[in-house]
Amino acid sequence: MLVQSSVHTEPQQPPASPRASTSRPVVVDSGDEGTSTLPSLIDSEEEEEEDAGRTSKYKLSLEDVDELLGAIYTTLDIQEERVQLSVHDKMYQGMDDSKHRVFPVHKVLSDTVKKEWKDPEKGPFLPKSLKRRFPFENKETEVWNKKPRVDAAFSQVSRRTDLAFEDMGVLKDAMDKRADALLKKAWDSASASLKPAMASTVVARNLECWVEKLKGHIEAGTHRKDLLDSFPLILNAIKYMADASAESIKMAARSSALVNSARRAVWLKTWSGDTASKIKLCGIPFSGDFLFGPDLETVLDRTADKKAFPAKKKQTFKKNFRAVQQPYKNREDVNKKRWIPQKGRGRGGVLFRSPPDQTPKDK
Repeated sequence: MLVQSSVHTEPQQPPASPRASTSRPVVVDSGDEGTSTLPSLIDSEEEEEEDAGRTSKYKLSLEDVDELLGAIYTTLDIQEERVQLSVHDKMYQGMDDSKHRVFPVHKVLSDTVKKEWKDPEKGPFLPKSLKRRFPFENKETEVWNKKPRVDAAFSQVSRRTDLAFEDMGVLKDAMDKRADALLKKAWDSASASLKPAMASTVVARNLECWVEKLKGHIEAGTHRKDLLDSFPLILNAIKYMADASAESIKMAARSSALVNSARRAVWLKTWSGDTASKIKLCGIPFSGDFLFGPDLETVLDRTADKKAFPAKKKQTFKKNFRAVQQPYKNREDVNKKRWIPQKGRGRGGVLFRSPPDQTPKDK
């Protein structure tokens, strides 16, 4: 293949990185009421790099990115909005926020993200085929393949142990345990997304080299058949990057859902409800607008206190005043006898008895 042979025969010289222009493009008007496209914004970080005379870390300047998006708009037949500038608008042009082209997001991509958010507590699933699709040396990826263990110093903080070993600490609160488990899954998902991102970066930079070689052979007048033989490799590289980027979207959506569920556990810890209800609320579908979303409203509609979290009612016990003995205030109260109802007393019993004789006795 022509591209592969040229890579082996000619020394690889990476093309110089294009440098972004520090001046804004001039808007050309076709009269007082001309049609113009607002210029793109210049990244402040790249401006600093240009001012310092350093080469930008990006291979494509912001102006080239805007031109690339323009080519995408043309391919997808997306009509750009044209802004009619009046004389008054031209006087203040540049003082407002400049509009620029954006990447179009297809419904399939947005549905992919929402599908991952429906079950926010599900861990990432990595089949063997996916591991073969993004192969890396174990010693290069072992740093992010394993979840970080709890340090031995913290094992004795949360749990009394005679010896300090890793991963011996235990969280006491149920919501803390839930958040920790969700964050571990989020780590697995985020670390798994590094592989397709790294693989696509490697393929893209090699693809740049291959296209540069192909351009040189075209300018040198290489035979047409040899040029066509190189296109399958270039197309395969582009297809690989398309697959890798799609997998990155799924894994990023899975990571964001897991992190959001962990935030739910943190906020639910402040609620005095039961643990089972808290765990259920951690796993309701995520919509992206709020921490819990509309499914929380549905749950609250089924409760007595709508639009608010039901709080546990404290159990109150009626005190029996007869069973409680009040302490005596002083010693005189101790000698006082309690009045005890006797037989015949009460209910007018004194009316049925003769009064005692009050006549003094002779001495």
